[in-house]
Amino acid sequence: LGLCFGAFLAAVVLSGSLLVGDSVRGSLRKVAEARLGRVAAGVVGGDRWFTQGLAEAAGAAPVILADGAVSAGAGGVRVNAVQVLGVNEAFWKLSPSAAMIEIAKNEVVINDALARRLAAKEGDMIIVRLERPSAISRDAPLSGSTNEEVSLRRTVARVITADDFGAFQLAASQRVPESVFLNLQDLQGQVEMEGKVNALLTDTADTSAMQAVLEEKKGLADFALKLQRVTGDAKEWQVATDRVFLDEVLSADLQKRAGSYGVLTYLVNGITSATGGTPYSMVAAVEASVLKERFGTAEGVVISQWLAEDQKLKVGDELSLKYFVVGLGRELKDESAGFRVAGILPMDRPVLNKTWTPEFPGVSDVDNCRDWDPGIPMDNKAIRDQDEKYWDDYGSTPKGFITLEAGQKLWGNRFGKLTSIRFPDTGEDEAKLTADLVSGLRLEHIG
Repeated sequence: LGLCFGAFLAAVVLSGSLLVGDSVRGSLRKVAEARLGRVAAGVVGGDRWFTQGLAEAAGAAPVILADGAVSAGAGGVRVNAVQVLGVNEAFWKLSPSAAMIEIAKNEVVINDALARRLAAKEGDMIIVRLERPSAISRDAPLSGSTNEEVSLRRTVARVITADDFGAFQLAASQRVPESVFLNLQDLQGQVEMEGKVNALLTDTADTSAMQAVLEEKKGLADFALKLQRVTGDAKEWQVATDRVFLDEVLSADLQKRAGSYGVLTYLVNGITSATGGTPYSMVAAVEASVLKERFGTAEGVVISQWLAEDQKLKVGDELSLKYFVVGLGRELKDESAGFRVAGILPMDRPVLNKTWTPEFPGVSDVDNCRDWDPGIPMDNKAIRDQDEKYWDDYGSTPKGFITLEAGQKLWGNRFGKLTSIRFPDTGEDEAKLTADLVSGLRLEHIG
């Protein structure tokens, strides 16, 4: 009897454990299915944005994933840490119900979790706030303003439940996030990322096949790269990046091309000498062989005639470059370096032009120097009328040129040590050259 009772008790305990375990697994499976729907794989770029066309060429749903805040249109209630998604019809095909949900450009769809927090219903007005994304990490030097907030006033078109992807999230969590869904094209326009996304989702479980398709369909824009012909004293091609600084792995691949050389252009806080000072100027660093061949010397610094006249400088004089470098996080350190003037370039020399300078966020896209917002502390009162006149006449043309070795010691950082790469233009077809450049790059190299 004791043995039978013990066996019975053990059977009851084991059976109960199996039932509880099965129930827990079933619950977790149900949560996962509601969270992911039919999504089997995906690519998340984070602060790396790629083209919507790449996702569509791979048969995947292009998506924008962002964090933001939502408040009721009448005020009074605000929900932070909201999941903001830009989606189109391809996204809804991956939902548990696969039901199509149309979102007009002046509308949003919210999930029931957010609706409860806001006490919102269909037809209500809400305000969605999120930070405008940048093509470059906000920790990088010269990455532009860090607090550009976008506010979108939209009408709630629908409140959705888990069956219609209301519980969607990529993070493994049993808590349903508060989510707001916007028309993909609408959100792209509002955050100034037309044709770009930072995630793609697919129901294809074969990730190796997906990766092969992505590598086959990739383009320069998916690496945030752009190719252009540059004019000056020599015919050249230039590869630059939306991220200001070229990833070292990409620059290493691009510099395998015959005749290529690197350029690093930086915004210095000031150029000073015993005879004066010039605030906020571009200085370019070029490989020594190129500097000697095209600028006449590979020593010290070659300056523009404008700078020489501004400070009454002559060959042999000493000057100092003052600049910020980034330490840990966004910690800025004020540094300086001295150079001897080795040459002075007349302003009409073709080699002296603004193509040496990349598009710095908050600098290249403004008309006046006093409106600059490069993401570093600036003393706008230090900008003089002649500095504004230089910007009007010559734009971002560098006022000085040093060797690349010296420039990388001063301004090289964890985000890259070059701002562009140049190589001879021998009359290649641009489309064929682009395809050739892309073939030597791999998406996996940039994560």
